Amino acid sequence: MVDGKSQEMSTKELLGGARIHYILQSIFVKCLEEVDPCDDLTDDDIRMAIQNASGARNALFVPEVPFEFLVRRQIAHLLDLSLQCHRFVYDELMKISHACEVTELQRFPVLKKHLDEVMVKILRDGVEPAKRMIGNLIEMEVFPFAFAIVSGETMDNWRWHQRISNLLLGFFGFFV
Repeated sequence: MVDGKSQEMSTKELLGGARIHYILQSIFVKCLEEVDPCDDLTDDDIRMAIQNASGARNALFVPEVPFEFLVRRQIAHLLDLSLQCHRFVYDELMKISHACEVTELQRFPVLKKHLDEVMVKILRDGVEPAKRMIGNLIEMEVFPFAFAIVSGETMDNWRWHQRISNLLLGFFGFFV
């Protein structure tokens, strides 16, 4: 089902790997595009951060410290979206595990029950490590901004969304 090679192909809805791909490439990317980078960020916040970074003297150039601080604060908003995506993928993996039952297994209800328990346990055991990894990926993505500012590079919104999306797609592709 994950690789699209199922005996029962549905024409009504996306299932398995196609559904996971849709979640990552359509739903998650759309949510990322709808994120307002200036949400919960006022002109006063920016001005105050710049003034605090300048200290007692006037700065000719805007220091990078307030930018880094404000960007880090905004990146935290991506964690909730990423964890929501994680939940959607987890739910789809649970559906896949239940759909992969073989009809011959119906003759052995105890074996079927134990097999279901093992599959659920495997998926549940992966939930917390996956959440930690997503959190770590978000945290790690804060630092390229600091290095890009020092080297004079900039990362526009589209490249930022692509980078996060590719990291999560790579992670969930590995998980599946």
